[in-house]
Amino acid sequence: MRKLFETYNIDGELTQRILDLVKIQDSSITTEKGPITHSFPTLDGKQVIDGSAGTPFSIDEDKATQNLSQIASDILISEYCSKTDDKMVRFSPDQLKNLGEKLLPYVAFGVLNGGSATSYIDTKKNTSFYPPLFSLIEEPFSLLAPLCNGRAKGLTPAYINPDGSAGYSFLELKMRALLILEYRAKRHGLENCKIPMFQMTSDFTHDQTLDSFRVFKDSPMLKELIKVTGHDISEVMTKKQSLLSAFTPATEGFPRTVFTKAFGEDDHLIALPGGHGQNFYVLKSIYQDLFDQGKRLAYLVNVDNMGNLPSLTHIALTALTGCDGSFEFSYKSPIDIKGGVLVSSPDGKLTCKDIGVAISSNEIKVAEDEGKPILFNCATGLFNLSYLTKNIDHIIDNLPLRVSEQNKDAGTYSQAEQVTWEIIDLMENPIMIAVHKQERFLAAKLLSEAIMTSKADKIAPVLQKSNPSYKNFCDVSLQLEKGFTKLMRESYGMSLIDGSWRPSNVEQL
Repeated sequence: MRKLFETYNIDGELTQRILDLVKIQDSSITTEKGPITHSFPTLDGKQVIDGSAGTPFSIDEDKATQNLSQIASDILISEYCSKTDDKMVRFSPDQLKNLGEKLLPYVAFGVLNGGSATSYIDTKKNTSFYPPLFSLIEEPFSLLAPLCNGRAKGLTPAYINPDGSAGYSFLELKMRALLILEYRAKRHGLENCKIPMFQMTSDFTHDQTLDSFRVFKDSPMLKELIKVTGHDISEVMTKKQSLLSAFTPATEGFPRTVFTKAFGEDDHLIALPGGHGQNFYVLKSIYQDLFDQGKRLAYLVNVDNMGNLPSLTHIALTALTGCDGSFEFSYKSPIDIKGGVLVSSPDGKLTCKDIGVAISSNEIKVAEDEGKPILFNCATGLFNLSYLTKNIDHIIDNLPLRVSEQNKDAGTYSQAEQVTWEIIDLMENPIMIAVHKQERFLAAKLLSEAIMTSKADKIAPVLQKSNPSYKNFCDVSLQLEKGFTKLMRESYGMSLIDGSWRPSNVEQL
């Protein structure tokens, strides 16, 4: 078996560890009694906090002082708040942002790069997403899809320009935004503010991603900012996710074993990624290195969301509350189909469960039909590195596995994956931050979403006129386009010139 693993570039040790966990999970599933029902929590000011811009925040003074000292002992809380008569301190929106900027030197930014853009540009998937939409975007889709084929998702265009040309990639945009944060902090008197970037790649994305970073270094997007900040952000801390073997399907009984008959051939394995939740195993040494370097908070985000940049407000909230980690959720919209939702189990424990995998689509539909607001996962977390480094082995061993049954050309087998955001269930003290989708969650699981967000003002009126039932979808898309435009100007430092978004120079920032 060891030789087979080597032949298929599979991590045998990790595969065996995951298989052992799958066996335990299979055993617990067979003894589970009855369906589990969930409730859907909303704002309570304690576990679920309003993190939208313009919202003040109050907290016990002693608690906030102690929590902040664990992150940055040199920052005086009294400089960023006003006191009340009941031993509470109150932070205005501007005070939260000022404190968050002061905390930037203690922050790192991590990206989950995912795999290739295969699903992103899959015609069948894109045509099934609000079907009448595709006929309206077929021209830009045909332009962008070839540019994405064979590319890592993070290296594909994140948007389309008004003139129809392809935009910059998700990763280059994120690098620019981090440098802009550093540059503005430096202008405000904060010297030596560097936000290191780290990432998890895969066998497919690793080499092309690192090659692209070397090109980005001298691009108009980054070159000037690298010079004025003194931070070569193209030097990204990187670890590569190993591949796992597929396992035998449930139809062959339990316990499962390694699937060795792909395409009907003996000793033929299937190599698969194990999900983004494996970042805790893959990036374990990076998290420790960051902590040893003095970093105390680490963002972890999916690459295909233009809105999940560091939020000064959320950095401050995370530090003040002393939570194990904060996670962003926006109220579920017609666009939010694939992903996780915030749920509360019968014992009141909060967690995030993927629709169709960990919670049924029908349960979501029933809740929506009853008018219940549902918070949808934005795939953006800010971890307390003290908590993460101390508990990472427990997290690695206990993060839930989701086993899905597959029936494809290669045969009938099962695939095990771990979902990053189910870590919430393992935490003693997480907080959820409710955000506005158009500000923080401009995700693009499909190319059609990216095109719609970029050109909603042109597409939505035509789509809604011919399909009145798409009104909510069109309304949300128009709001996302407004958020996109604001992000491009303010966070990414771009100017719209002759129908194309171009990087502004540092004097304009």
